[in-house]
Amino acid sequence: MLPESPGKMNGVVFSPDGSLLATANDDGTVYLAKMRLFTNMYAALCSGVGAPTPEEWEEYASDEPLIDACTS
Repeated sequence: MLPESPGKMNGVVFSPDGSLLATANDDGTVYLAKMRLFTNMYAALCSGVGAPTPEEWEEYASDEPLIDACTS
């Protein structure tokens, strides 16, 4: 859990490997949190909702090359 902040949250970003979450508040506070939600985000995606369509990949991961995310 991130600490409660009196300021408005202005930004949220994950580290490239998905292990850290950073938030920036309008009061100048930045919080870093270790993410332990998924050890393998593709395995979690595939078991939860199945493989993304090419259109979904383009919408949500356009900066990443299209891969067959649900292949073992």
